[in-house]
Amino acid sequence: MCTIHQPRHDIFTNILVLSKGYTLFSGPTVEVTSWFEKLLPGSLSEHLNPADYLIIVAAVGNHTPEAKAAAGARLTRLAQAWKSESIIRFSKGKVEDASDR
Repeated sequence: MCTIHQPRHDIFTNILVLSKGYTLFSGPTVEVTSWFEKLLPGSLSEHLNPADYLIIVAAVGNHTPEAKAAAGARLTRLAQAWKSESIIRFSKGKVEDASDR
């Protein structure tokens, strides 16, 4: 892949992180790295570009059976965590919308 022009990160307000067909995060870009750091403590280096970090987090390791199993377990955990979080986030909005009526 070659990128001739990479837009500034600050023009994006929301991000959707997918892996193997599952949503790992969907929301404000300012929250994405802290969300994964909370779930994977110590995984974010201060010298790592956030975009590279997200690629690493969402990547599926197929080099060895062990790497594939570890990635599968990590991605399942992240997808389940986001599913639980999204129910809370989006249910809260619906309750607030209903109370405005």
